[in-house]
Parts: sequence; structure tokens; C-alpha cells
Amino acid sequence: MNHLNEEELIAYRDGEGKGRAEMSAHLEECPECREELARIEAVFAALDAGAGSGSGLRAASVAATGAAIAGEMGGVVGRII
Repeated sequence: MNHLNEEELIAYRDGEGKGRAEMSAHLEECPECREELARIEAVFAALDAGAGSGSGLRAASVAATGAAIAGEMGGVVGRII
């Protein structure tokens, strides 16, 4: 199986997506995809934490922007931010 893309990982995180058993098996074997899933989890956690706080929301916005840019650039920026 190829590496999971960001859309697939977000769908997996949300309990959606086709081939969840295959995704789970791949995540067990692939440290790169587990790391990317952890990064996505961190972005969502920052967004959740920042929902009621101005500074937290600003940090979450920076993280979300970085994640969006990283998705457009194949993950390169996400590793820099």
C-alpha cells in the first residue's frame, strides 16, 4: 500500500473512509504515516483548544495555515513549521 495522503488520514481520524482495515494495517507498519496522523491530530487539538481563547485560536490558525500549505506542497512546509 502507498502512503496515505492527508485527506485519507483526516477521513481515518474522523472514522470515515473506505478501506479502514487496510489503513489501520498500514499505520501499524508505517512510521511516516503515523507521524503525519499525529501532526494532523495536533492541528485539530490546537483548533479545539483555541476555540475559546484568542491566543490559542491564533496559534491554531498558524498551525492550520501551515497544514494547509503543507498539503499543497506535499508536506514540506509542515515539517518546517
